[in-house]
Order: sequence, then C-alpha cells, then structure tokens
Amino acid sequence: MTKKNAFGAMVVATAVALSLLLMAASRAKAYASTDDIKVPYAVNIGFGDEQVTPDAMHVRAFVPTGSMSTNCLATLSESNEAAPGITVFCAPREYQGQKGILFSAFFPQPITSGLILSATIHQDYANGYGAPVFYPGI
Repeated sequence: MTKKNAFGAMVVATAVALSLLLMAASRAKAYASTDDIKVPYAVNIGFGDEQVTPDAMHVRAFVPTGSMSTNCLATLSESNEAAPGITVFCAPREYQGQKGILFSAFFPQPITSGLILSATIHQDYANGYGAPVFYPGI
C-alpha cells in the first residue's frame, strides 16, 4: 500500500467514525421527569371581596406556597375595577403557620362591591399555590 492509499484510507475511516458519532449523538432523547413538572411556574389566581381591606382601597391576600423565597412576581390579568394607577406588590410571608406570598394591590379609588380581580403570580421554590385568604397584617 502506498502512502497515498494509506492516507486516503485513514481519511475515509475518520469520516466514517465521525458520521457514526454524529448519528449517535443526534438520537439522544430529551425528556422531562415528573419532578420537573410537579408545580406550575406561575398561576392565575382570582381575588374578590373577601380580600378587600375594610377601607376598600386595597386587596391584601396570602397565597400559601410552602416557600419563603423573596423572588416572587405578580402581574394583573383582568378586573372589573381596572383603573390607571393600580400598584401591585408581592412579598414572602408566613401566616397561620404556612409559608407563602403576600399579594397586595393598591387602588387609586375605593373598590366597589363585587370585585373581580385576577393576577398571575410566581414564587421561586413554590411547592404549589393554595387558595388566597385575606391578610390583615403588614
């Protein structure tokens, strides 16, 4: 075998090996374990008259999540009391022995009876999102 033939055989063998390696790598299957999808990243929660403060200017609700992470997000979705100037906050709280999120919405005018308000919330490391209850504290 000449040097030229040996070099050509080596190039062909290398090309075949790379092709087999690429085919094997492209057949790797991606999957999500059930641990990855246990808890939704964020949820849409409804609030109503039960979470309105006595002065009718704020919505204050505790949502149990099992987490005390300060990394939380809240954004308004829909409301029958939509008005410019509604300010929304979320913060970790422990209430009645449960860990979770304090959701607060501050309205620029009094909230009328029959409030419908929905918000999307998220908290890092949440184990779930329970039903909101009125939060009387700070």
